[in-house]
Amino acid sequence: AARDASIDSWNTPLSYQPVHACFKALEIPPYYQEITFLDVLVNYWGWILFYLFGAVAGLSMLIYQIRLTSYLRETQDELVQVEKMASLGRLVAGIAHEVNTPIGIGVTAASHLKKEIKDFNSHYKNETLTQSTFESFVETTVQSSDIILNNLERAAHMIQNFKQVSVDQTSDSTREFFLKEYLESVIINLKPTLRQHKHTIDIICPPTLVLDSTPGVFYQIFSNLIMNSIIHGFENKEEGHITITVQFNKKDEIEIIYKDNGKGMSRDAISKVFDPFYTTKRSSGGSGLGTHIIYNLVTQKLNGAISAQSHEGKDMVFTMNLKVSAHV
Repeated sequence: AARDASIDSWNTPLSYQPVHACFKALEIPPYYQEITFLDVLVNYWGWILFYLFGAVAGLSMLIYQIRLTSYLRETQDELVQVEKMASLGRLVAGIAHEVNTPIGIGVTAASHLKKEIKDFNSHYKNETLTQSTFESFVETTVQSSDIILNNLERAAHMIQNFKQVSVDQTSDSTREFFLKEYLESVIINLKPTLRQHKHTIDIICPPTLVLDSTPGVFYQIFSNLIMNSIIHGFENKEEGHITITVQFNKKDEIEIIYKDNGKGMSRDAISKVFDPFYTTKRSSGGSGLGTHIIYNLVTQKLNGAISAQSHEGKDMVFTMNLKVSAHV
């Protein structure tokens, strides 16, 4: 009746129970004829196929995205491991060169001492030993012993330092360590490269600052940064200077500012500095992975953030804010 009278709606509250009873008595669907699943398929098969296809496509994309993310993580881990081994190779070459010097001096001193002992023994057996010969022998023995001991201690210190750093490089285990002392060990292991030029490095850091973190990650970050400065920043420059400043920021996080006075980068280049495979040294064999790996180590391993600024022809600055456990 409402439909025939062209009434679209009304605002008086009504009870529709009699209407339901009327529909039931007149056998009007759905009271008279039940709607079955087959009816739904017949009437809405197009929409059902559309949504089913959409669900399958969405699920396929999700699975593909998960597999792609897993593959990217595996690739990143492989790149980090490759860089670790490359860094370890440089470390081995450097420590071999460094240890060779004190051991060589020690061998020379020991050889000279052996000759003096033979001469002394010959004078003693031939009863030609004089006071001056005896005093000269004692003086030579003391000097040679000091030289041997000092150089062996120096070599032992280098080997111990190499042992600790190499263990850190091949392990992701965490431990407490003094940050300034560890950064100094990084520089010691890079001395053969630094010595080829007159580059200097200053570390401004509280000597009692202790971190509970993964030291191998710090070694990899700073060895890469220093090598980048030497290869890129200090190209055609004999006396480059690097400053590493460690302090607490306003959020009580560890803030590390790495700065060199090299040739810097252009605005376009600095915007791509952390992109994988971006390098200005492609023709010289650069891989473009150094800063990308640094970015991944800072953000993923140390749960921190890193940014880069540069004034072309003047300097290059990396700022790292790390959420690591630290105390003085």
